[in-house]
Amino acid sequence: MEEKTLSLTKWIKAAVSCLEQNQITAYKTTILKTLYLTLPEDYRHKLYEPYLYGPYSDRVSSLLNSLASDYDSLQVDLCELPNGRWATIFASREDVNPPDESIVSKIDKTLKMLKNAAIKSAKQISFVSKVHYLAESCNSQDPQVLSEEASLMGWELSPAEVKRFLVIVDSLKSSDRG
Repeated sequence: MEEKTLSLTKWIKAAVSCLEQNQITAYKTTILKTLYLTLPEDYRHKLYEPYLYGPYSDRVSSLLNSLASDYDSLQVDLCELPNGRWATIFASREDVNPPDESIVSKIDKTLKMLKNAAIKSAKQISFVSKVHYLAESCNSQDPQVLSEEASLMGWELSPAEVKRFLVIVDSLKSSDRG
């Protein structure tokens, strides 16, 4: 049996690079949700589980923290938000090897689709990833069913919001197949 491997480091660096290129702030949440939406399905299911802000991967989060502490990998800046809280923003290092083009292409395509749907903030990307997770795990496209399931997970998504984000999720999924 052939062993499959995936370099999460390459995916993280590509996600940060693509977020920058698409002028979307590379907060940790944005990176985690972007990877959720773009990783191959079998890895996504192994790495991510439901969490407060949507699908979450402790493994990806830990690796991102490690890369942030390795100043040769990613640049890290702290930014004070309008609400007084602090956020970490990740950036690519210019002197680091460029990310894998096939990964960049997949992530960039997804981010461009999100931007075209006016999805640009970490919160909005989080909503898309929640609906994506719900649609897959419930095997349903019914906004009412998915909204009820979301509330059981502690996620507040009205049927109207679910319906809006389902359109985006469907277009992301169809672009993966196409």
